[in-house]
Amino acid sequence: MRDDAKDKGPSEPLVFVARDAAETLELDMGRAGLRKWGPGGKVDFHALRVAYITHVIESGADIKTAQTLARHCSPQLTLSIYAKARPERLRATVEAIGNLLPQTSRDGVAAAKEA
Repeated sequence: MRDDAKDKGPSEPLVFVARDAAETLELDMGRAGLRKWGPGGKVDFHALRVAYITHVIESGADIKTAQTLARHCSPQLTLSIYAKARPERLRATVEAIGNLLPQTSRDGVAAAKEA
């Protein structure tokens, strides 16, 4: 456990986020010369929350844990707005499913049947 979290009670937030965090982020990005729009879309505080929740779920957390960490009132909000299916994860999942299936020959007949 990190030193800054070890003395926190179970109902205390682990990280303090100021009410004006979105505005502060935008100002800091401007000072750093970072553009708000990029090839993947808009970069703002909401995008950081989306990335965080997506990574929480990708790490293996159940939906209730992700919902609680996001401080959402419903799992529907967490899943429908904040959790994203990233293309690389979709590809990896499809490849993993393909690895579970028997190898097929060129004509689509299972290699096991040819033996």
